Amino acid sequence: MSTTPKRVVLIQKWFHAGIIWNLISSKFYGQDYQLVTIPLRKSPGTERTDDPAHVLHILNELEWDHAVFVAHAADCVIANAIALREPERVAGLFFVDLLPGAEPLVLEHSVPTLVVTSAGDPSSEERQMQQRIAASLPGGELFLLEQNSSAALSEVFHAFCEMRV
Repeated sequence: MSTTPKRVVLIQKWFHAGIIWNLISSKFYGQDYQLVTIPLRKSPGTERTDDPAHVLHILNELEWDHAVFVAHAADCVIANAIALREPERVAGLFFVDLLPGAEPLVLEHSVPTLVVTSAGDPSSEERQMQQRIAASLPGGELFLLEQNSSAALSEVFHAFCEMRV
């Protein structure tokens, strides 16, 4: 175990992503991790906040020089945009269930990246797309959660952080 807590940013634009973050944060909060959830939803009467600059502003306010970014589905694009904009601030990328059309841009540098999927059918378009993305990212890997086992997600995340970040 490391003596310095790993800093983790959980990007949450869509409501259903909250379930994933609860699985990760409830297990690791206050242990070897410092976690912050950044809700990027547009609330009534507020400006849109899904700009990577907004996330980086929060990191600056927290005085975090780098973090592991966790994102689900379309939110992976936001995390990847942060990695493209300020790669030195990204210790790792943990993408869960990328959607077709939400593929992150290919990074020119190596950032530890894990694409986690529950798409069990190896011939599915979604799984093939995720395999292509993982292979195209320097430092990228694909991990298949068997039988939609979201309960194992926190263990997969912890292993990723311990082994790759």
